Amino acid sequence: MTRKRPSPADPTASVEALSPSAMPRALPAPFEVLSEGEVIQLSLKPSMWRILLTSFPTLGGLALVGAAASYLMSPGAALTALVNILALVGAAQLGIASLSWASQLFVLTNRRVLRFGGVTRVSVQQLRLVEIADARLSRDSGQHLLRLGTIEMPSIGEAKPAVIWDHLGRPTYFRDLLLKAIRKAQAGEF
Repeated sequence: MTRKRPSPADPTASVEALSPSAMPRALPAPFEVLSEGEVIQLSLKPSMWRILLTSFPTLGGLALVGAAASYLMSPGAALTALVNILALVGAAQLGIASLSWASQLFVLTNRRVLRFGGVTRVSVQQLRLVEIADARLSRDSGQHLLRLGTIEMPSIGEAKPAVIWDHLGRPTYFRDLLLKAIRKAQAGEF
């Protein structure tokens, strides 16, 4: 006789049957995302401006090709087809950049900083707060114009790769928040 698995929404379901070990895992993970006693303090996504900033070189190149083609080619079916192909490539670039933006997540816990990303395969970058040397703020010209910034958190002695949170809105505020959390963890205050 097979026993029906209780639904999490069923108030009459036994607690034993709904234990974490009895529930199926959605994705196998090589490690537990949060360890015991670890608390998420901040969860961020990059600014949506990231989509345009990362697509700008491709879109600019497509616009130049389109402008050159319209100047060099006579109006007709070939020019129309080329413009349509360029528009399709531009739309595909924006779609890929949108998926990349949607997959990015920056997390600060009371013990670590993490960066999740990847459309088809999720990658995780992480550093414990006690291993972080600094939280450096930088801005390129496009980010500066849009009041965005990138925060780089290198490890002490650069023994491990830096965790980078890019295209953040209010970057100074978040850098100060990270520095406070880093100092607190390095002082042994959890």
